[in-house]
Amino acid sequence: MRILLIFAATGLVLSCVVHFSTFLGVNPLAVGPAVFILHVLIVLVVLPVVVVHRKFTGKSFDELTRYAPSWMKRMWWVFFFYAFFNFFFTGVVLSKGGSAGVMDGRKVL
Repeated sequence: MRILLIFAATGLVLSCVVHFSTFLGVNPLAVGPAVFILHVLIVLVVLPVVVVHRKFTGKSFDELTRYAPSWMKRMWWVFFFYAFFNFFFTGVVLSKGGSAGVMDGRKVL
């Protein structure tokens, strides 16, 4: 279980570094295309937790988080709402209703 915790914490830190680097004008995919693998690795963390939880407890998500520290519960909600905001902001505000395309051989929004 400790290995899963270390793996999850490392993934969280790397994801935050990659995400916040975009605010500094860095394109993480241009620096290292392997960054996209972080999307796949999250499944390696979440899937075992869900499977083990259901197999051994059969209890709800509330039961799973009952003994979690309060800061962890708050962090989950912060990430959830930030992801929702980020999806909305990127999809609606930044694209201004447009969509990606190619003009003169260049990718544009």
